[in-house]
Order: sequence, then C-alpha cells, then structure tokens
Amino acid sequence: MAMPEPKMCHCCGEELSEDNLAWDYLYPDDLTEQIESERPDPVIHYESRTVIVSDAGSFMRAIMPVRLDAGLTATLGVWLAFTSKEEFERTMAAGRAGGDVWKALTFSGVLVNRVEPWPGVYGAEATATVLADKGPNGAPYISGTTQPLLAEVLAQEWPHQTFLPARSR
Repeated sequence: MAMPEPKMCHCCGEELSEDNLAWDYLYPDDLTEQIESERPDPVIHYESRTVIVSDAGSFMRAIMPVRLDAGLTATLGVWLAFTSKEEFERTMAAGRAGGDVWKALTFSGVLVNRVEPWPGVYGAEATATVLADKGPNGAPYISGTTQPLLAEVLAQEWPHQTFLPARSR
C-alpha cells in the first residue's frame, strides 16, 4: 500500500512547508495496489484531482479532518467509493451545476483508504458534506459515519506526537 506523499503539492508540484498538515492519498487503496502491480486492471476511464471513474468503481475525494491537540487540524484527502449509480450521478450533476447546488451537497460512500494510524476505517460507510463556508468550489468533508472507529477519529482530539510519526511512515 502506497502512503500519501506529504511534502509535495499534488496540484502544482511545489514543495510544501514542514508545518503543512495536509496529506492526499493519490488513489483508492485497491487501485493503488493494482497500478503498482502493473496489472492491466483497472481501466481508468476518467481521472481528475477529485473524481475517478474506473472499471473498479467510481470515487470522489473527500477531506477527512483530524483534530490534533494545540488547536491544530490535519486534513487527509481520502477517497469515497460511490455505492450506487444514482448517488454518483446526483453528485456529478451538483458538481456540473456548481454554485449553490454544489454548496448544498451531501453524499454517501465507502472510505477506501487504510488511513494511518487507523487502518480499520477502511470500508467504513461515510457521509460527506460540502461546507458552505468553503465557497462554491469547496471540497466535501467527511461529516458523519455509523462506523465506531471512524466516528471516534472524527470526534476526538488526537495527540500530534502520536499522529505525525504515524503519517510519516
């Protein structure tokens, strides 16, 4: 499993500062494993920074906020797999419409990254919401789940001395 790269911006390729607390998983874990093994699967039909449509499924990036002590928040760009064609189409229509339609979006999916130091969140059903205060182009944030571990990760404050070393492994 490939870990996210914390020191380079995925948009512009510039090096990020040492105090940057944002990490993006480049792909859903199953896609990463297939790509790294050089298997012909999955065929990726469409790929952007926020959406992947492939033979393995359709995915959207969402921000997983992790509250750290001292008032810091780390943001992890993880992937949610859509579980229905209708949910995917509704989300894509909101993205195409933009503006107020996008800012009102809430969608559901399954978390498909083994997030360190909590790999047990893999497979958790989650709800993501575009936060209105982030503007009309804001990213969706994971806002809820019924899976106990993911709910704990989202609700608690974590010591940065534990979290940061786990992220750099």
